[in-house]
Amino acid sequence: MKNDPVDFILIYERFLVALQERCTHYHMIKKYRPNLPQYLVNVIRYQRKILYLYRLTKFNEYCALFNSLNRYIQYELRAIKKA
Repeated sequence: MKNDPVDFILIYERFLVALQERCTHYHMIKKYRPNLPQYLVNVIRYQRKILYLYRLTKFNEYCALFNSLNRYIQYELRAIKKA
């Protein structure tokens, strides 16, 4: 490249155009995403406590309770998504 400033500007402009074509554009989408109902949040917190107790003690009762709570939460989440 010569020491000519015009050549530098032209090359730099081509560089910026190539950079702009390579960049990914994204748009912020504002949509309403409702929170989970409070009863379901409480059930999830209770499930986390049961999981902690199961990992601590390895009792089968905690395992069965955890599995049933997991099925209940999945059922409720499907119902909420449908609504």
